[in-house]
Amino acid sequence: MLWTWRKPAPTDSMALAFEGSQLVFAHLADGDGAAMPRRVLRCGTLPFDAERPQDLGRQLRALGLPMRSIVALLPLDQCPLLQIEAPAVPPEELKSAARWRIKDLVDGHVDDLTLDVMLVGDGRPRAQKQAFVAAAPTRVIERIATVCESAGLQLGAIDIRETAQRNLQHAVARAAGRTDRAQALLMKHGDQCLLTISAEGELFVARRFDWNGAMATALPGALQRLSQPIPLDGGPGGDTDLPDFIDYGAESAFDAAAADMPRIVLDLQRSLDLWERSWPELPLATLSVDVGEQTAALVGLLARQLSLPVTPFDPRPAFDGLQQACRGNAALARHCLPLLGALLRDGAPL
Repeated sequence: MLWTWRKPAPTDSMALAFEGSQLVFAHLADGDGAAMPRRVLRCGTLPFDAERPQDLGRQLRALGLPMRSIVALLPLDQCPLLQIEAPAVPPEELKSAARWRIKDLVDGHVDDLTLDVMLVGDGRPRAQKQAFVAAAPTRVIERIATVCESAGLQLGAIDIRETAQRNLQHAVARAAGRTDRAQALLMKHGDQCLLTISAEGELFVARRFDWNGAMATALPGALQRLSQPIPLDGGPGGDTDLPDFIDYGAESAFDAAAADMPRIVLDLQRSLDLWERSWPELPLATLSVDVGEQTAALVGLLARQLSLPVTPFDPRPAFDGLQQACRGNAALARHCLPLLGALLRDGAPL
């Protein structure tokens, strides 16, 4: 299996993602940490016809792109990342035990899924250990492998958005010398937003939130209307102890201000409040945000609601040449950031 949470990237490497009728790619040359950031050589998109993968191979070769040790990044909606209580079994039995544990949490039969398992926070001592389980349909994995083989690409690894985003925020924190505290990053991926919280390069939180046109349209107006923070205790007499796994489906008894807020703001507040209570020894340094054209509005709104700094996500400290590689196209640069994160792995593959 080609899953990887961490894998050494070659000095000249490429990641790609199949998104409908196009392929998105990022070509990266390794650097030397803060002294010499990794250099982005090329980013772009190519038309992709699943019935003619050999055409894709010819286009990639014509551009002089690497054809070996390719990293394929799954779309967010093609691989759920489940969080479960870690089975108390030896490491070699972890996947088998996790497969049994998630059988009632997934659609379809668990035998049709390809799994990988990672302990939350790299197994820091806790009374109750948790584990992440990535569960992708095996047919999706096989289709990617078949297309790459037909295109003449040597597939080295398949990665997921959560760990790619974790790698991004850790690389930026390390370049800025801020690895001593936890970092939170919210990024938009299609119709969903992904919140990751990591510390010292390890993933602790990965939560997905819906993002749609109504939320995006509401942001500027909500920013003007709101004058008081939204309470998280459910109002007078409310329960301040939120469960570890929160059902966000039911409406809470927020005050009138909450009715004007995009749902994602409420969900973020709850998630960060839960983090503070669950990991008090790992205080958050910042929340970085990248949701495209609505980034400034959401940053301004969250800055008024949260008790920690909220800033637009800036990947430049970790990369050299990103804007040049994307020819000044900010939308393309944002599209390629997860691919660059997939290339920022260190350590050995599972």
